[in-house]
Amino acid sequence: MNVFNRLLAILFWLLVLALSIAAVGIASGLLTVHTVDRAYFYVPLHQALVDFHTLRPQWAQMAKVAAAAAIALVALLLLMVKLRPPRLERSFQLLEDQGGEVTIGYDTVRKLAEQAALDVAMVDLAWCAIARHEESLQVRCRATIDRFANAGLVGGNIEHAIRRQVEQTLGRPVERVIVRVEPQRAGAPMRLR
Repeated sequence: MNVFNRLLAILFWLLVLALSIAAVGIASGLLTVHTVDRAYFYVPLHQALVDFHTLRPQWAQMAKVAAAAAIALVALLLLMVKLRPPRLERSFQLLEDQGGEVTIGYDTVRKLAEQAALDVAMVDLAWCAIARHEESLQVRCRATIDRFANAGLVGGNIEHAIRRQVEQTLGRPVERVIVRVEPQRAGAPMRLR
């Protein structure tokens, strides 16, 4: 989410929080309509607040307070989520010395493995996941292949291509590459190269 959208979301949830707290105050009688009129008098707003503050029936008053409090709680929680700093991307450390360190993001390695799988003939789609085991990596890949292709041969080619590309880029061995192939369903759109 970019900065502008994040700022709009924060302002929106602040507005919802303020309005729901005001609704709790008016419905419970802590904030009177005349107090609001002194701050900002607008006839349609005055009439709406008078209608909202009706004391009869009593269960409706409690329902208004409970609903406004629930909305305020949800707005507060969502505001807290928006105010948290963005999460840092997990990364794999390639090199560290006195001058600094070199890292690569897991998402980058995942995209690299997916592209290596897609470069194999007869592969239509590929989804990869990267897991780290101490100092080595494990790559899991799910690939959709042409329904007329030899699954064992294409799966082996995918495994070899992913291993070669990831090891060449990272300069470290890949512990294990697990490939699961699924033939493309009949009638599914074909990928043109």
